[in-house]
Amino acid sequence: MAWIRSPRLYVPKTSAAVSGATVNADLTYDPATRVVTWAVTYSGLSSPATMAHFHGPGQPGKNAPVVIWLTKQGSPVESPINGQATLTPDQARQFEASDWYINIHTQAHPDGEIRGLVLTPFPSHADDAHRARRSRRSKH
Repeated sequence: MAWIRSPRLYVPKTSAAVSGATVNADLTYDPATRVVTWAVTYSGLSSPATMAHFHGPGQPGKNAPVVIWLTKQGSPVESPINGQATLTPDQARQFEASDWYINIHTQAHPDGEIRGLVLTPFPSHADDAHRARRSRRSKH
């Protein structure tokens, strides 16, 4: 059994992001059971949070559909956000490939104010990152 603990979150600078807003996620994942758990904290948002989700599959700078709600749909969103879900086999492959991100939506930014790409330590992600670096070097 392998677990992910506190994968890095890549938080891009977007036009919707507010200076000073932060998000941190403590995630665990068991590939044998496909169970992911989360404790997500955020601060410095421009207005109250309205929704929080995993989105995917998506790459940095690209939008993706909602995959899993981090809170019960329609309930208030308060930091910290805690929960868990069992992923389908397709969702597990996307999650392990770092194709998901966490998005916090607010009243002022209903499409999302701040998001972080979940970067997992699984070999498939490391191999992709290595190939991308090698590809960039070969073009110079």
